[in-house]
Amino acid sequence: MRQMRLAAEYFPVPAWQMLHRAPVQLAGEVVCKTNGVEPMGNGQILMVNKVDPTRLDTNYYPWFLQQCLSHATHDVTVVYVNGKLFAYEMPRGGSTDCRIDSFNNESLWRPCELTPEQSDSICRMMRRTGLSFSRLDFLRDADGTLHFLEFNVNGQFAWLDLHNERGLLTAIAQEILRVHAAHT
Repeated sequence: MRQMRLAAEYFPVPAWQMLHRAPVQLAGEVVCKTNGVEPMGNGQILMVNKVDPTRLDTNYYPWFLQQCLSHATHDVTVVYVNGKLFAYEMPRGGSTDCRIDSFNNESLWRPCELTPEQSDSICRMMRRTGLSFSRLDFLRDADGTLHFLEFNVNGQFAWLDLHNERGLLTAIAQEILRVHAAHT
């Protein structure tokens, strides 16, 4: 919840709600997202799905709901490594969770450019968190606006630059060495 509030100072953030023993406050199409890193029943991962929030059992499990941005044209993910940004995009597919569209075709993700303002906003926000690494997820609409979804402090990244063509793996290795040296 903190990252959503912080991100709203830098980016548009789709309306969201933590739903647990409370009435639904969101209108229109809503997606449900996982509320943490723990798998749900039988070790399954909750993918982002459109839901009718009135049908969720809110007494058993807290749900993270967010307004669906059906007008978005691209998923954008940005790997932040101590001030360096590695941005990638994928055209929106048929699902509400970009992982489904890219499971068997990671080449759908292509390097992309951010505007100087977008890059600056990401760097300022990450400095406020005190983190030196994160993978940030956005949706981009037709006019180029990035809508913040989340950042993952343990976000997977290697598949974005498997052959280190953009220097992502080198940046990660250098940051690991820098942090290690600072703590030894």
